[in-house]
Amino acid sequence: AGAPKYLHGVIEERCTGCELCLPACPADCIELVPRSPSTPIVGTPPRAPAPALPCIGCGRCMPACPVDLDPQALHIAFEGGEADASVFDCIECTACTRACPSGIDLVSEFRALKDRTSREREIAERAQTARLHSEARNDRLAREVEEHETRRAERLRTTHQWQ
Repeated sequence: AGAPKYLHGVIEERCTGCELCLPACPADCIELVPRSPSTPIVGTPPRAPAPALPCIGCGRCMPACPVDLDPQALHIAFEGGEADASVFDCIECTACTRACPSGIDLVSEFRALKDRTSREREIAERAQTARLHSEARNDRLAREVEEHETRRAERLRTTHQWQ
C-alpha cells in the first residue's frame, strides 16, 4: 500500500492508535496494525458501555494516557465544577476511558471540561477588555476636562480688560 506521489510516514513513538489521522490522510495510505498481542486491533468496536460507577481511584487511566495527563485529576476537576487548562492537551484518544474499570466516559467529561474552561477564559477576557475600555474612557474624559479648563484659563487671561 502507499501513495507513490506523496511523502508519508508515521512517527511510531508518537502514535497512540486513536485513528484521527485516517480521515485526514489525503492519500488514504495509512494502515494501522497492532504492535503487540496485548494491543487491540484498531477499528474493532469498543467494549459495550457499562453503567458508570464512581471513580475508585485505581489510577489505571494514568498510564493509559499517551500524552502523560492525569485523567483522574481532570475527572475530579470536572466533578468539582472547576476549570483546568491542562485538559486542552488531551487528544481525545479514549485510551483512559477504555482503561477505566468503573466505565466512566472520561473523554466526554474532558470535552465538557474544555467547553467550560473555554467559556471561563472568554468571560475573563471580556471582563478584561471591558475594564481596559472603561479605564481608557475615564482617562479620555479626564484629559478633556483638563484641556477644557486649560483653554478656559487661557481665554480668561487673554480677554480684554474693560476697566
